Amino acid sequence: MCRMAIVSAHLAIALADAAVGQPPLVHHVSLRGQIQLEHRRIVERAFSVADRDGAAVVVLELDVTGGSAQAAQLIAQEVEQAVVLTVAWVNRAWGPGAMIALATDTTLVARSSSIGAGPAGSPELAALPQLALRALVSDLRRLVERRRADPILGEAMVNPAVAVDGLVASGELLTLTGNQAIELGLATAEVSDFDAVLERIQLKDAEVITVGEDYIGTTVKVINRNSRDIRVFLVRATNRYRLGTVTSLNERQFSLPEDLLVASSTIRIQVEIIGSSESVSTDPIRVEPGLVIEWVIETSLSRSNYFVWIR
Repeated sequence: MCRMAIVSAHLAIALADAAVGQPPLVHHVSLRGQIQLEHRRIVERAFSVADRDGAAVVVLELDVTGGSAQAAQLIAQEVEQAVVLTVAWVNRAWGPGAMIALATDTTLVARSSSIGAGPAGSPELAALPQLALRALVSDLRRLVERRRADPILGEAMVNPAVAVDGLVASGELLTLTGNQAIELGLATAEVSDFDAVLERIQLKDAEVITVGEDYIGTTVKVINRNSRDIRVFLVRATNRYRLGTVTSLNERQFSLPEDLLVASSTIRIQVEIIGSSESVSTDPIRVEPGLVIEWVIETSLSRSNYFVWIR
């Protein structure tokens, strides 16, 4: 079965769940600044969690200004192999960011966005061996051609010897505005904000889960004595982040995302019964290094108890 058939089947299942009252899930991961190898772990985890939770879409929000070509190639492979629909929402996708954006199924652009080498070119390319550069050129040409656009556009982003009439002269690297990317077939549309992204992909009522890096120092253990499966959320201020599910009469431990925790801030852990409107939440808990929260969920949610200590 081809990739798009698999993706379409996965999306159809998610939308079928929505039709019976369970909102589709959209997993959101933000990549910013200089892309490095550790970002691959973030993306790999995002797709793993999305697949486990039955998410309809993974949205990669890109504000990338450079970084490692090797990291970009590995991340692009993760994106291409994903079984969920992948959407790039681009502010800046320079250098490695361009490859990541082009590896997705759909690319949407913010206002004043750009895709390509970036205004300073791509200094990381100068250090690449010729064999690695040829592999990068081959990957970019293939990704652009997959969108039924001229593959020379991909090569021109990394090869200064390539000129493209009306876009870039020889000796320079190609950077496209968001509107140019749309005109040339590398992007689909311009959207103003994340809500507009969801509306564009027809998932405006979806539940959005932000996936970050694991933080081994703060953990939540949930023991589910309830006869029904539950979902577990981290709540900080007015934002809610899904940690995962715990099936009936089982237990599970979660590592809280480090990027969602701030020392001396407060969080709550919330549990929802799957297929029901029933939920229960802890009191506000102050974040401290080595924090452990153990929560026993009873058949009657009001009887549930949690314990907090520092390792």
